[in-house]
Amino acid sequence: MVAHSLFDKQVLKALSDHFNLGLSFEYIDSSSLAKEQLPNLKDCKLKTLVKHFGLPAFKHHDATEDAIACAKIFLKLLENGKEKIAAPSNDKVNEFKGLIMGILADDEVNYKETYELLYWLEDHNEMARQHQNIYLKTKEVLEDNHLDKIEAMEMKALLYGFLESL
Repeated sequence: MVAHSLFDKQVLKALSDHFNLGLSFEYIDSSSLAKEQLPNLKDCKLKTLVKHFGLPAFKHHDATEDAIACAKIFLKLLENGKEKIAAPSNDKVNEFKGLIMGILADDEVNYKETYELLYWLEDHNEMARQHQNIYLKTKEVLEDNHLDKIEAMEMKALLYGFLESL
């Protein structure tokens, strides 16, 4: 599966688990891939990448149109070939890194992304233990079900610090 955010994977996994479907799939995050291949781009949002690659305009936040735009962007990234795209890895560190890169792609951290991070960490206990500072801070800022500007800035600094340490 190719999607433009790890959020999509988390939703599908949660639904699969809830309905006992047993879905299993390989996953590529086109947002993280674009960020790696196009580091000088201001951000790696779908709209920005569509414009960058000269693709036709699309209706943003429409599931079908977003999926088609994501597929076209992924094909352009494959054509671009600045670096070889490896087969998806089950390596949780790379998945965690991809999630964080996706969150930071627009240089902002919001409530939904922070909740997504907490959900992922709770689903991957070994990573939560290994990166306890991120896990505990994420739980702390979401305790009141609100992410204020100061908490968002703290999360942003923490996540950038994690990426810099790699």
